Amino acid sequence: MQHCLDEFHSLKNVFIKLKAHEHFNIPKLHALLHYIAAIIALGTPDGYNTESPERLHIDFAKVAYRASNCRDYIKQMALWLQQCEAVWVRECYIDWLDNVLAEDQATEEQTEPLEDEEQGISPKDIVKDFGAHNFILALSLFLKSIMPFDVHCSLVLPNAYDCFDAFKQVSILPPSSPYVKSKQTYQTIRAWPSMSSKGRKKGLPTLFDTAFAIEDLNCYTGGHTLTGLRVAQIQLIFNLPLHLGTHYPQPLAHVEWFTQLGAPDPHTGMSCIWQSMKNK
Repeated sequence: MQHCLDEFHSLKNVFIKLKAHEHFNIPKLHALLHYIAAIIALGTPDGYNTESPERLHIDFAKVAYRASNCRDYIKQMALWLQQCEAVWVRECYIDWLDNVLAEDQATEEQTEPLEDEEQGISPKDIVKDFGAHNFILALSLFLKSIMPFDVHCSLVLPNAYDCFDAFKQVSILPPSSPYVKSKQTYQTIRAWPSMSSKGRKKGLPTLFDTAFAIEDLNCYTGGHTLTGLRVAQIQLIFNLPLHLGTHYPQPLAHVEWFTQLGAPDPHTGMSCIWQSMKNK
């Protein structure tokens, strides 16, 4: 192919000498100069066709010409295309503004951030449906860690006969960080097992959101990029029963931790993580 192109360019001046053509500043001929490099870099152009430019020819030429009065049509076509583009830009702006206003309105109306999913789930069902195999152990260690040492003897710990109020989702307002999001907005975290359809209500597949958890608040608010954050998969959102104390009236979450964010990959610039074997 390169040999054919070189031979063509070496002989094309004969058309200019014979006044058969004035110049060769043609886009298609210029595009031929990039074909070889593109094929070497991306592979053979299998399946390429001219449907896309043909469609653009209809929108930018035929429809635009029909919109003119067929006199001095080039200027009219250019003006018509400019007006169509201006309308499209305006529509995009209105759609964006509607989304922003809807988000602000949802934030202002966030009075009850929880949506009740089920009532009274036993630890057995939590393990079966939510996959939280070490739920009782993890919750016991958490309660011990937040209680003073002198009350450990009288502390009531969860057991297999307790029932927990689980929630389908929760909306939280995380602290602002210039490296994550400058504006404070509510973030919705979802966690539910698969749900079968009931009547007209469609069933739902299993969904356990993955989220950034603030592991070190000082590093998160005063650090750089993603310092102080760690990735976790939310397995269960629940409330403590009353007999376990009222130290945490807000919902708690049982999560499965991922490993710490390591150094970015030199090729992709992204950190590689995987599920933590120690789950802590």
